[in-house]
Order: sequence, then C-alpha cells, then structure tokens
Amino acid sequence: MIREKVGAAWGWILAALLVFVVKAVPKPHAKEKMHWTEVELILRKKFPHCDIKTWDLDYKVPTKDDMMAWMRKYWLPILKIMTYRKDESDCDDYARAFWGVLSIYGMGGRPIGYLIVDTPQDGHAVAVFLDVDKTIWVIEPQQKNLSEAFFAFPDEWEAKEIRM
Repeated sequence: MIREKVGAAWGWILAALLVFVVKAVPKPHAKEKMHWTEVELILRKKFPHCDIKTWDLDYKVPTKDDMMAWMRKYWLPILKIMTYRKDESDCDDYARAFWGVLSIYGMGGRPIGYLIVDTPQDGHAVAVFLDVDKTIWVIEPQQKNLSEAFFAFPDEWEAKEIRM
C-alpha cells in the first residue's frame, strides 16, 4: 500500500515537472503569421503533384536562425541518444520524431513538417519548413552538423507527401 502511494506520488511529481519544463521552454519569436491557404499555395507551387496536408489554421513563421537555435538546444541532445537502424529507426522515423519533438518544445503551430520523397537512388524522408522569407528549407534530421542539415530541395527529388 505504501509502495503504491509512493509510486503514484512519483508519477505526479514527474508529470508536474514535465509540465513545468515544457511551459518554461522559451518559444522562438515568430515574425509573422501565415494562413494555411498561403502555406499550401507556396508548397503546391514548388511541389504540384505532392499530397500536402496542413493541420493548423494559422502558422507562426520562424526564421532559419530560429530553427537552427531550436535544433541546437533541443534536437541535437535527442539526436545523440538515437541510433540509426535500417528499417527500424531510419529516415522516416527520424523525420516524424523531429516533427513530434517540435510540438513538445515550443515549436508547434509553425509551418514545419515531414516530407516523403523519391530520390534517384531510393525513397527518403526529411523535415521541411517555410521561413519568414517564404523559402522552403529541407532539414536532414539525422544530420548532427547543423551547417549541413539545412539545404534547398534538390531538383532530382520528387516530393510525394508533406504533413504540417
């Protein structure tokens, strides 16, 4: 009986701590808002044959510097404990984990999501986001070197699916 009460107390303490930590996370300053129709219009112009789904009505738009700072502070520590395993923990798992962690650490409601593509070699999954300049950036969530993690969408790739 005492063990159950102590166990339940620890559960509440951990839950309260998690709420405190998530609320204490500083949110990057979004320079402007973008309606979902504008987000989809920009994405469809670049990816006319892609299956695109946006979930929010309005998006707070980050800068590339906001994204890099967020990744440095929140994503890179998580990336250090993740292990790549073909077909078990590979590109699509990293891309979806990245998308989920964004919401936990203050970046929900931004035009950021995951992108499934066909490449000349194989299929691939990455993260994608729109910045305040309406530039579409691709992020390789498995890349630990941030200067190499951000790049423009390669012409030889074919976008298949975007979820934001």
